[in-house]
Amino acid sequence: MMNNPECIYIWVNPEQKVIAICACENNSKDALKVPTGRNCEVFSTSLFEELMNLNVGLQENSTYRLTGVLSQGQKVARFNILENLGNLRQGGV
Repeated sequence: MMNNPECIYIWVNPEQKVIAICACENNSKDALKVPTGRNCEVFSTSLFEELMNLNVGLQENSTYRLTGVLSQGQKVARFNILENLGNLRQGGV
């Protein structure tokens, strides 16, 4: 996969409705530290607001699971919100 990066960036492209998670160096500006293990939870008000502003029907107090595509050579995972709309799994928090 992404070879368990120590840090990641999370980018949101509002025009294409895409979320990208990219492995990066731990000294990179705005990098998020990833705890050891396979799962990572991110709590970010600005990320949440940016996703809500995409106007694709996401709701507060809900959780979502997206499928994406991994580009191993670039260590980037891309999640297209529009392609996932029909498959979004929603559940209360």
